[in-house]
Amino acid sequence: MSALESTGDSVAQAGGGLINVLRRSLGHRLGYMIGLMMVMSFGIGTAFYLIGFSELVMVVVGLHNVKGFALPWNEDFLVVTVATASVILTVLIVIAGGNLAEFVLERTAARASSAVVKKASQYFLLGIHKALAFSFVIYAELGFVLAAPAILEKQKVVPMIFRRHGDTEPKNRGHALGNAKPATFYIRELERQGDTGSTTLLDASVLMATRPFNPKFIAYDKRVLRFEAYFLEAVHESNLENYRVRRCEVLYYLEDDTLQITEPKVENSGILQGNFVKRHRIPMPESDDRGNMQFFTLHHLNVGEELTFYGRTFHLISADEFTRNYLVSQGVHVPPDEAIPRDPYTVLRQAHMARETGQDPDAHYGKKKYPMKDFMEASLGKFARPSDNLRRFLAHDREVLRFFAVWDDREKLYGIRHRYTLHFFLADNTIEILESYERNSGCDPFPKLLNRAKLSKDPERQACAAVCDEAADDEDATTQHNYYSWEDLAIGEYLQIYNRRILLLDADASTRSWYEGHNMPLARAITVKEEVSPPPVFTPPGHDGLGSEEDSLQSCYHLLPKAPLKSIESLDTTEVLRFRARFETEQPEDVGRRFVISVIVSDQSVSIIEFIQRNSGIVGGKFLERTRIKRTRPDGSVVMTDGRNSWLGLDDFYVGARVRMTGRTFVLFEIDEYSAKYMEARPAKFARSDKLAVLRKVHDQVDNSALVTRISELQKKQSQVDVEELTSVLNDLAVDVAQHDAFTIIRNYGDKTTMKIDLGALPQLLV
Repeated sequence: MSALESTGDSVAQAGGGLINVLRRSLGHRLGYMIGLMMVMSFGIGTAFYLIGFSELVMVVVGLHNVKGFALPWNEDFLVVTVATASVILTVLIVIAGGNLAEFVLERTAARASSAVVKKASQYFLLGIHKALAFSFVIYAELGFVLAAPAILEKQKVVPMIFRRHGDTEPKNRGHALGNAKPATFYIRELERQGDTGSTTLLDASVLMATRPFNPKFIAYDKRVLRFEAYFLEAVHESNLENYRVRRCEVLYYLEDDTLQITEPKVENSGILQGNFVKRHRIPMPESDDRGNMQFFTLHHLNVGEELTFYGRTFHLISADEFTRNYLVSQGVHVPPDEAIPRDPYTVLRQAHMARETGQDPDAHYGKKKYPMKDFMEASLGKFARPSDNLRRFLAHDREVLRFFAVWDDREKLYGIRHRYTLHFFLADNTIEILESYERNSGCDPFPKLLNRAKLSKDPERQACAAVCDEAADDEDATTQHNYYSWEDLAIGEYLQIYNRRILLLDADASTRSWYEGHNMPLARAITVKEEVSPPPVFTPPGHDGLGSEEDSLQSCYHLLPKAPLKSIESLDTTEVLRFRARFETEQPEDVGRRFVISVIVSDQSVSIIEFIQRNSGIVGGKFLERTRIKRTRPDGSVVMTDGRNSWLGLDDFYVGARVRMTGRTFVLFEIDEYSAKYMEARPAKFARSDKLAVLRKVHDQVDNSALVTRISELQKKQSQVDVEELTSVLNDLAVDVAQHDAFTIIRNYGDKTTMKIDLGALPQLLV
């Protein structure tokens, strides 16, 4: 059973037994009064305790808040003191109540004669003590629970409008919603009257009760400083302007140091104007030394200052009367107002609107006299002379002068010579310039450089006519402005057309005859030589090793590579030239190795087979798989032809040839019968197998007397020579012949079986 239940049972048993005993024994009202007094004594004491505790707290806090009276303790010490005093007071009340109850019960039991009354008195006394002890524990715990929040955490006095939900931390210095020092909304550090040294931080209620206070948001309500400003905005892709001046109003609200920028709306500006920057505290581009954010305040604003708001620089040029008076009252010198600059487009636009609306009395509108007006006046009876335009139209209708011109724009990056065709219409003195494009010129095919119109000689007038769309086909404009006519056009003359110096090169035959009929013959045509640059030499990139080289080259010739085409002849593998070969080496283990080199005629691929020799220690068989061989130098570098790899061909394989393949040099010393007949049957493809060509080469190089002398010397030793001996004899006589040439001579004019030729037959063949 818990302490609470045991205490309740004890109190109930003791209280009930006591009341019953008193009622039976005494039998009058005194018993009821005594019982009621004992039951209510603890409640009355508790009520007095609560009232006293509340009064004590009110007295202490009141003394602490009285103006000019400051306790030497802080708030935490005050709370702990009050809590301790409450505990001590509770203990005293418990002791006093217990003693009083014990005294009353003892007196009552002494007068009672019954044992039941004594027993009931003891139970009641025990219950009273338990009840008082339990009440002491409850009120002690309640007091500490109420005081714990104040002891553990001091309440932060921060305005609620500056806090987030559940946030009690003050904001950093420079923040838009507060500063590093927490303060109530109305509290300020004020100096007391008569005290120039220290200041006291007062509570809101005491401050408002002791002296009047006018908050800033009430004192400066609806007080706004107004400055006129402007900023420059860059304008791109316009030949009339490169910047524009935009006028603004900067409003500074004194009540909360906020700024607002508005832009007055301009009719037909095409810009979304109005509220340019919403009202708020505008941060400065740079923070202070401590890294805190700074904001624009009143001391930054003055006439003539330049302020940068969010990347735009505003120049303050003027202030209204209220703003000037306020700044002067604060001791700030305000410079005189400045004039807002005007941008070129605004000036041009205002001049145009003045002419269009009739505000400018001296403006020339260009259409004071036009055909419809003349017709209406003549129909009403006014005398009208025939128009000069009508005279020109009747005299020169469908007569057009044609010139050929050029504009040299090569001074610019990627500039070229632009060709034009100029048409001059004699009926109304108008000019039309057409573009003349060549094939693959790389220019966009715009048909015209200049539409048919009168062309002024003044470049500024040309720009104004293009922008303002002023008419130039009236008589008054012609008399006031100087326009190009047919007298101004000649070969070699430059025409200034919208900042382009166009040179007249030539004219057609009809134009030349027309000028000759008016005693103004044209000069000879000017020929402009075009600098034709040679086409770039295509150098294919090196092979990356993936696939064949022909496949890789297709990527250089086509955007969508295709497989290289192969002829039917290249698929024929029946025609094969075979040669016996050996290594050109001095290594003893490689001297005796013999090979058969097979050359496929269709694709000129090569395969090598090595003879199997017993006890040689070298495994014979396939030495090289069929493949194409690149032509290499002795140092191993690949021979390039026109930027591409050079491959071994049929003319590289013959008897006596030295062919470098796979890093080794092979010497071809023998050919089979099929290959020899194949080469002899095609002398145009194999020049060394052409007997007539070989004899002609020897005849052109050999010295007849030296050859006869050399043969006579050899006849003394032997009667026949083989291929190697004949090659040696011819080389000794300064005749550049290969072993295959001697092989062709012996094969056609000697013994094919022994491959020898008589020395006596050589003079008849070679001399």
